[in-house]
Formats: sequence, C-alpha cells, structure tokens
Amino acid sequence: MALAAMTRARPAAFVVDQRTPAFRALPQPGHVYHATTGIFAGATQVAFRLIRPRADQDPAFDNPAWHRRTETLDVLTVLLVALSIVLIVAVWRGVGVELRPDGLVARGPLGTVTVPWEALAADSLPSTQPTATSLLLTYARPELVRRRGLPFSRRRIRTDAVNALFLVHAIHHYLTNPQRRQAIGTEAEYGDLLSTLFRTRSAGGHGFKSRPHAPQPSQGRARGDDERPRLYGGPMASVKQIQVTFDCAEPERVARFWCEVLGYVVPPPPKGFATWDDFDRTLPPERQGSAFACVDPSGVGPRLFFQRVPEGKVVKNRLHLDVRVGTGLVGQERLAALEAECARLVALGAVRVRLLLADDYNESCLVMQDIEGNEFCLD
Repeated sequence: MALAAMTRARPAAFVVDQRTPAFRALPQPGHVYHATTGIFAGATQVAFRLIRPRADQDPAFDNPAWHRRTETLDVLTVLLVALSIVLIVAVWRGVGVELRPDGLVARGPLGTVTVPWEALAADSLPSTQPTATSLLLTYARPELVRRRGLPFSRRRIRTDAVNALFLVHAIHHYLTNPQRRQAIGTEAEYGDLLSTLFRTRSAGGHGFKSRPHAPQPSQGRARGDDERPRLYGGPMASVKQIQVTFDCAEPERVARFWCEVLGYVVPPPPKGFATWDDFDRTLPPERQGSAFACVDPSGVGPRLFFQRVPEGKVVKNRLHLDVRVGTGLVGQERLAALEAECARLVALGAVRVRLLLADDYNESCLVMQDIEGNEFCLD
C-alpha cells in the first residue's frame, strides 16, 4: 500500500486551511502507511526482546555468536522504534508544502523551512515535471529564509503530495501578483487561483498553462495558447458536444439575456405546441418556468441550459464564459471593441466589474456579471 501511494499520480490541487490561513498540499496516504509499517516492525522487535530467554536460561549464552545476534537485534529494535517515532511525528505534523500570505512553508518530519516571498527569485523558478518528488529553489535573499529543527533541506522542498509543476506555477502566480497574497487561505482566492492556472486554451480544449506566468482571473487569452502542450499526460478523449448549464432564479429571463449577448436563439417548442408557454402550462405547477434553453443558430456553439434553483449565488463561479469580441485586436483597438460591447450589455442589465489591462503575456479583457450576478468576460 505504501508503494502504491508513492507511485500514484500527484494531484494538482491544494487543501484550503482557513485557520492558518494557507493552501496546503493534500494529505499523503503513503505517510500513514509508512508509519503503520514502522510501528508494526518496531513493536515486533520490542516483543521479541521482551520474550527472549535470559542469559542464564539460554544454553548458547557462552557462544560469542549469541552475543553478536543479541546486540544486532537490540540495535535493530532501537532503529525501528526511532523510525516509528519519526513516521508518527510526520503524520501528526502534516508534512508537506504550504502557501501562506507571508511565504512558502516546507514541513518535514523533524523540521520546517519558512521561505518569505521576498526571498524567492521570481525569474529563476525551476523547470520540472509533474511527477518530480522535490523542487530546488533559488533564493534572491537567502538571509530571509528561516529553519526550525532538522528540515529535509534548506533549498530543496519535497513534492510527494502535490503535482510539482502545479506547485511551481502557483508559487510564480503569487510572486508576480503580490496583491493576491493576503487572500491566501480563503475559498474565494483558491477558486481564483484555479481559474487562473487552469484556463481555456482554445475553443475546444482545456489545459494547464505551460509557462509559469499566471495572469489575473480571465485576463484575456494568452498569446500562443493554441501551441502549448498538454502537461498532465493521459490519452486524448474523443471530442464530445457539451451543454453549459446555469443555476438561476428566473431561467427564461437569463436565457433571453444570453441570447442577446451571443446572438443565440430560443429553439422551437416540442412538436404539438405552438409556443413554449403552451408547453409550460402542461407541466405540474412546481415545474412551470423551471427551465429554459437557447442555442447557436449555426449549430456550432454549445447549447445553454438554465435551471431554477432555490438558493442564490454565494461565491465566485468556478467556471465562466469568455465572450470573444476582441479576437485578433490589440492595444487601443481591442480596448475600444471591449468598451463598445460592454456598453451594449450594460444597457441589457449586465454589470461591469473591472478592466484587466494587457501585460507581456495577455491581452486586455473586461470582467462582467450577467443579470443574476454570474461572472463572464469580454475577451
């Protein structure tokens, strides 16, 4: 079981610890299995030591080989007990990597290394593979790094429980976006982090960004995205049609808003009904007005489905639509196209949230909300 845990795919994810606050690597089952193995082996040796015959009861007492065997077993017992204690401490401490508002923390069984964000060199993070078991850090200000106890290494951090490439990109995200650090440890910021690192690469595919620059959420489509490789391996799935489903309070109202945004249309009602209202009246009262849909008249884009739910929107969407109105445009020409479309949609009830300006890797985009507060971007 320990070997199986060591060879399993390392997840590209963190656990949100709101008390610390921190984003920490997921618990590693291998640590528990190793600790259990060590406890069993150590307890076995202690038991053998207790039930072993006393010297005056063993006819081989005068045999030098007996003494050598006894000494070897005693040393083995001490080592196994010590190993068991170390492994138990590792499980209890929760060894692994943490991202905190003030920096990076690498916990080992016997010690901790704390690396403030200011100590890291943003332009020299290591290139690595998703399956790497450690990262070698380069420090811009090594005097800021703090050690406590006996850590694994001052510069090398273990990545047994997290995808190493995902960790590199997350670290670089907070090195290049220091204004985001204070929100580390919150669910909302974790959602923003994932939406930044796992971005839509092209009209039909999704992928994790291959270079360690992480823009603000939905900050435009990065130049050259379509040429970037898939990072996490695995066979390519066959292409399937998708439907995008929205939870909302007023399905028909929201659906007709998106018809105006995308140029979609309402599909014809079922056979035998002149209108959707006629069909709706045949449903039980509790289901009337509970769903609506709109489709791309050309049949290319995904169908949008809107379903009524009792609860309102609470946190940021983990998935959103990018409405591509500035494709192929750059600079002021792109900004003008975004602003013109924004003005049109605001008149329909949309809300402008913020403008994310272009940087070295991404073009400008506008973050907006639809009439029920669902985020989308003008890209």
